[in-house]
Amino acid sequence: QRQVRDVLNALTFLETLPEVDSQRLGVSGTSLGAPVAVSAAADPRVRAGVAIAGPMDLGRVWSAFDGFAAFKAKVAAARQNYVATGEVSYVSVARLLKSDPETVALLERDVERFPNWSLEITFESLLDLFAFNAEASLERVRGALMFMAPEQDDLIAGCEALSGYAKAPEPKALVKLPGTHADVYRSEGECYRRVLSEQLAWFERHLGPRRLNS
Repeated sequence: QRQVRDVLNALTFLETLPEVDSQRLGVSGTSLGAPVAVSAAADPRVRAGVAIAGPMDLGRVWSAFDGFAAFKAKVAAARQNYVATGEVSYVSVARLLKSDPETVALLERDVERFPNWSLEITFESLLDLFAFNAEASLERVRGALMFMAPEQDDLIAGCEALSGYAKAPEPKALVKLPGTHADVYRSEGECYRRVLSEQLAWFERHLGPRRLNS
């Protein structure tokens, strides 16, 4: 929810810029950014949004993994310890996403490219992910929403996009992409080109054609 607030604050800042048309604001998010974008799209200023390869209800996604109840209990204990003592514990994103080694490989490559970035996140903050349900925001959305899902996504089940699409108001669209979760990031592939072209067409349709400042 902090990330959603960050996006809304960014929209507020954009409204102050003379070169920005505040009536043509859109949001887009990929993977975990997808539910952030959907939640932000509940703001009436957002005229169009795109959610790419992301979960709509993280509690639903996490609960599908074996041993989730015991894992959640450990996270809750870590949160209690943090509140009581201020002690912070960490977990690697690579460990959390081990079911999709292809995506993990991309993340590890980026760590090498950006030495100030780390794959370590606070363990107790996972409770916030378990509770993050972007679908609950869909009834407040007034703009156009597009959901995009890779057909061979081993990290986020395609039913997440289907569920979001089913609950979203019109106008809406559902696009199936070729490839895997990692393919949405690979600029040399067909999946990535589809992500760009479909998004651009959606935003031009619902926000109007691009205008280049002279």
